[in-house]
Amino acid sequence: MSDTSAAQPPTATLRTVFAGPRGRLLIALLISEFGGAVQGIAYSTVLPLAASDLGGSALYGATLAAATLSSLFVLALGPGLTVRLGFSNAIGVATVLFVIGAALSALAPAMVWVLVANVIRGLSTGIIAGLGYAALGSLYEDALRPRVFGLFAFMWLVPSLVGPLVNAGIASAAGWRWAMVWPAALVIGGRLLMWRSVAIIPRQEGGARLSPLIGFGAVVAFALASWASSGHGALAWAGYAIGLGGAIALSFVLIVHASGGSRRRVVTIAAFFGSCVIYFAAESVMPLSVVTGLGGSVLAGGLVVGVAGVCWSLLGLVPVRESSRVFGRAPIGVVLVGLGMVAMAAAVLSGSARVGVPLALGAGALVGIGMGMAYTVQSAANFNALEPTRVAVIASAVAFAETGSVTVGSLLTGGSYSLATSSGAHAVPTLAVGFAVLAGLAVVVTWLTVGSLRPGRVES
Repeated sequence: MSDTSAAQPPTATLRTVFAGPRGRLLIALLISEFGGAVQGIAYSTVLPLAASDLGGSALYGATLAAATLSSLFVLALGPGLTVRLGFSNAIGVATVLFVIGAALSALAPAMVWVLVANVIRGLSTGIIAGLGYAALGSLYEDALRPRVFGLFAFMWLVPSLVGPLVNAGIASAAGWRWAMVWPAALVIGGRLLMWRSVAIIPRQEGGARLSPLIGFGAVVAFALASWASSGHGALAWAGYAIGLGGAIALSFVLIVHASGGSRRRVVTIAAFFGSCVIYFAAESVMPLSVVTGLGGSVLAGGLVVGVAGVCWSLLGLVPVRESSRVFGRAPIGVVLVGLGMVAMAAAVLSGSARVGVPLALGAGALVGIGMGMAYTVQSAANFNALEPTRVAVIASAVAFAETGSVTVGSLLTGGSYSLATSSGAHAVPTLAVGFAVLAGLAVVVTWLTVGSLRPGRVES
């Protein structure tokens, strides 16, 4: 008599997800994610105060981008560094670097020190970013993984809602230095808890080494596109196109390399990358669209982004049900994101704050609901049918894709907006065209998502 119970996938209840040693590691990862969210929001909230106090406005843009670019460089190197160090040692090194970065920010006598601190903080994040994906990919079954990724999305809800107000209050009462450094306690606490439980992650194969030139090239390409986006004229447009195109091309080189020849895996990570690019591209210009395009208030612009983030976070708590349909939750979610882009374009073109702002709020809700439906499935699908010892290789590529999508998205819309308007284009049609391009991209990502979720074997 055969044992059929072993073939039954586990039920994705919270009790199952948090049970045992892997549940304790998950709690530590969630605490660290929450602390990272608070830390990131704290930096963005008080960095203008730091720049003003230290007379470093000229370095503001570079300081804002420094952490992301240094993280991308480390992630582009692949998992080799983390695998050679071992997960426990990697957490230790990353935590020491994080403490150094936080201390430099708090004690900075000039803006350049905050810039250096952000570079160090980014290196720390890059070392540890793939570890969480490696843990979730190797320790949780395919049926449970979407629920787990949904919990990570939910960790951003409270920081997004109250983080700016709390940090503004601390900055007002005690100064920007305290507001910038206090979330470090949450991050350090989470990492210490991770260090205690990380030994349960299966030993990983490092995979083929990737040339550091790939990571360096990606960072240079991103920096070129960022620099060119602040200029005007044909030369600036050429630099912008070369930089952004090069960064995207090198990103796909890394994804293909990490996928080990699996076409399905490449398509799956590409669909995930595309969804994230669309969301962050829209997020970077939603407030601008409301304030500049419609003449609405700053509060209204912030609410549009806030609604999108809240809907995404709350949808992460909704369990993903098993379904035999290919065009299921994730593709429908991407379609909703695309419809949200169409609604944002219509809002901008309405020319009236009375009509456009409510429409933009509805569009933000639609985008957030769509990402909440798509993100959990797409992020989990990156690790489906994958050998536990191969997870670190894919985890590094997925972490790079998600981190890089923030920069690609902001450059795609925010960068092109800056270039177009400095070249004499009007704001309203420029913004509307940007959202229309994102809607077209959503069609492509929907097609990729459907292809990535078709039944069939995924090579490990």
